[in-house]
Amino acid sequence: MVVTAALVLPSAARASDDPRAAPARGALYAVTGLGTPIGFLGVEGAYRIIPDLEITAGTGLGLSAESSANDQWRVLQWSVMPRYRVGTDRSALTIGFGFSGGNYSHTYFSLCGSQEEYLQCNTPESRRYTIWSNLEIGGEHWTSRRIAFRYFIGYGHILAQGPYRCDATSSVGCQDGSNTPYANIPYTGMALGGWF
Repeated sequence: MVVTAALVLPSAARASDDPRAAPARGALYAVTGLGTPIGFLGVEGAYRIIPDLEITAGTGLGLSAESSANDQWRVLQWSVMPRYRVGTDRSALTIGFGFSGGNYSHTYFSLCGSQEEYLQCNTPESRRYTIWSNLEIGGEHWTSRRIAFRYFIGYGHILAQGPYRCDATSSVGCQDGSNTPYANIPYTGMALGGWF
């Protein structure tokens, strides 16, 4: 990522300093990453409402829900986040805070507190709809060839969860939903697309 940014930054800076360059208003990205607000693969749109502030929205496929869902609609996640930009028109540091939601499934590293509970509760219905708050920092670069690239790290915190079901024969740790030891999750990702 650092090498790519180093190659992209000079052309982005030149474009932003060129008075003939078209003003950049927004971008459409393909996003991938681990634990991101829109999942492991998704799409995101960004639009600048003022030069230093953009609003973003996206949707994608959640990795933890995908591992247990038999209905593909249940793997969809969504995210909305305003991001503050510090830099030039085409190259900036971004800081964002927003919200996301989607089904968050049982994994040994998520909703179950022990391996025993994971083995008993990892069923097609062992997931809960979860709302997250997300804090994020990253870099955003839009080149003169209208290529948009960004990279980011962030931190998600569970705000609320819906009803939790478990079809296992034993319901150890599965009924009251209180056993959620991993309510805070770091994430990272990158995105590639085009700007307009």
